[in-house]
Formats: sequence, C-alpha cells, structure tokens
Amino acid sequence: SSSSSSSTSNNGVEENFGLNGGFAKWGAVPVTPRNFIDLLARGEAILLFPGGTREACHGPYDKYKLFWPEKTDFVRAAAKYNAIVVPFGSVGSADNVQFIPQDWGALEPLRMALPGPLRGGSPDKPTASPFSLAVKSGGLMPVSESLQTPPSFPGVVPRLPTASQDAPGFGDRFYFSFGKPVDLSDINPKDRESCDAVYEELQHAVEGEISWLLQARTRDPYRDFLRRQAYERIANLDNAPRTVGGGPLKGGEIRSCGRRAPSFPL
Repeated sequence: SSSSSSSTSNNGVEENFGLNGGFAKWGAVPVTPRNFIDLLARGEAILLFPGGTREACHGPYDKYKLFWPEKTDFVRAAAKYNAIVVPFGSVGSADNVQFIPQDWGALEPLRMALPGPLRGGSPDKPTASPFSLAVKSGGLMPVSESLQTPPSFPGVVPRLPTASQDAPGFGDRFYFSFGKPVDLSDINPKDRESCDAVYEELQHAVEGEISWLLQARTRDPYRDFLRRQAYERIANLDNAPRTVGGGPLKGGEIRSCGRRAPSFPL
C-alpha cells in the first residue's frame, strides 16, 4: 500500500521497498502510522490504497474487489487533521491481461521450466514478511497489515483479442472516476463509532465508483482499441505546432501527437 509523497524512515520498515526500490522511486511510501501522520501534518496530498498490494496484485477471480482491513484508524488520523477525503475508482488495467493458469496438468513439467514470471503465481498463498513484527509493534493503524506480506505478482500475458466497446481485451482503456468529497472537519477523531461509519461510507463509495465505471465504459465507442488507434492516427496527421493554453508554458508552441480519441460524455 502506498501514498504519493516523499518518504521518511519508520518503524524499522525500509523506505527502499517494493521491486528493488521501485515503489519508492515512484514516490510511494509504506502505509505506516508515522508516514501517514507526518504527511497529514505537512498538508500533503495523499493517495492512499487501504487494500495495499493485495488489491494491486490480485488473483484471477478478485478483479475490482476491495480488500480493505476490517478495522482501521486511518479515518481517525485524517479527522485529527481535518482532511478532505475523495473516494475514487479506476478500471482498465486488469482487463489488458489474462492470468497464466497455475495448473497445467500433464504439462506441469513444462510450466516449471519456464522463467518465474511466466509460470503463473500463487497470490492467495503469500509468504510471511520479515517486516511483520515491526509493523505490528507500530500500533495505531492496522492498515499496515498490508506490509506483512511482500508483493506477489501473478503471471500474466496480454489478453487477446483486442478490446471492443463492450468486451475487455488488449489495449483496453483506463477509466477513473472521483466521488463526492467527504469533509472530516466535523468528525471527532475520538468518536470511534463516527469514524467507523465514515470508513464504511468511503468503502461503499469506492465500490460504487468502480461499479459505475464498469457499466459506463460500454458507452465509449473509442474503447474499441482498433477504432481508437485509427482515430488517433488520422487526428494526428497534421503535425502543425500548437499553442499551449495554460500553465508555465502558456503561449508557447509545441509539436505533439496529443489529439486523443474522446471518451463518453459524463
């Protein structure tokens, strides 16, 4: 599990974690009490995944399911700093790939001869992490339980055929939806019942955003990978310079292939 900001050392858990430090290079930090509170105290914008790597590295039957801890104090900590929480959902990444079967039957010897990433994984049988005791001793937030097991990436290959408007496949689009912000300034962090209610509200809100996206994306004609590619190739034939409309480069001219196929109207 991760949050988007610079990292600090905490509870004996190394900052240089995940894929040989890859997570840290992306700006992620482990979800631990000290990290979370330090970021809130600094007024950082935090991207929090309560389900951690269990959601990101899910098995073949767990697509778009939440695996949030049953009990968590992240709402209490956020309420202490009057944070505003925006529930969001995203779909698309899991639809670009298909899982490699874990049981090849008579061909099992062949599977074991393949490189590790092509064998298929066992995400439902994680191994214990050496960080377990350090995490449990940290107290405050059980969300750190996601660090008790290291990331386990199941073997995947591109899903074929390519995506169509109403069916997943290689080249499927990524969709994001943000729900109604929840202002915690009126929540007493010492009131566990109120914090538990907000936690449940946020979890349902995220599930609602995911459900809505899964239905709404079928209205996007350019979800079809081949149609989208054709549109964008034609739309970008003109390589004339474009004027930047805003930001630090406002008024400048750039050459790009930035004309993308439109999505469905919200």
